[in-house]
Amino acid sequence: MSSPFFIFYTHFSSAVRGGARETLDAISILFYTDGMEERLTVCEREYRIIRLLGHGKGGYSYLAEHGEQKVVLKQIHHEPCSYYTFGNKIEAELHDYERLKAAGIRIPLLLAADREKERIVKEYIEGETIFELVKNGCSAAPYLAQVRDMAEKAKASGLNIDYFPTNFVVRDGLIWYVDYECNAYADEWNFENWGVRYWSKTPEFCAYLEHLKRTEQETRLRRTTEEDKGCNISKQLR
Repeated sequence: MSSPFFIFYTHFSSAVRGGARETLDAISILFYTDGMEERLTVCEREYRIIRLLGHGKGGYSYLAEHGEQKVVLKQIHHEPCSYYTFGNKIEAELHDYERLKAAGIRIPLLLAADREKERIVKEYIEGETIFELVKNGCSAAPYLAQVRDMAEKAKASGLNIDYFPTNFVVRDGLIWYVDYECNAYADEWNFENWGVRYWSKTPEFCAYLEHLKRTEQETRLRRTTEEDKGCNISKQLR
């Protein structure tokens, strides 16, 4: 069944830092299903939203379709992030895509970019994420050689990719890096010093699972509150 969304905005009106007042007009876009249908446009092409795939610090990614083609549609958001500083997110996304291609990292093909609406469409890589495999008790060991090869290519290009296991999908025995984020290389954030901690059921992985459960509970509570208010404002994004 297709899915609409209840979208609500969180307006961070102002914050005081070092005596300077700055406006944080961050938009929190949370999508909920209620058995109806939602469509979004990218470069004047309409896509039917199927389901939410993930929410990162840069945007929300949805499984969508146009005709018979399934794709990933990413909506950039402007929520504050305490540990990361952003510039122009849509331009950074497109720039990082080119850097990853040049580095030889296996990534989905970029299909469309709508700068005005801050949306991109990319190839859908169907399969389980490394995160799902580990969560379900499977070993990620068969894929470690591949991610280490990616890490070597990234380092050779002066880059780190985001090695968190939700960003890697397995299809036909190959892993794909399905995010476009990359940053200047630093030992602290390479695979061996950071990423590998989340590629098995380590204390760090289990702590993240607990965090995820709490977040899901809070999201369900917010959804109930918004549904009670009858807050469905998806047309504002079109």
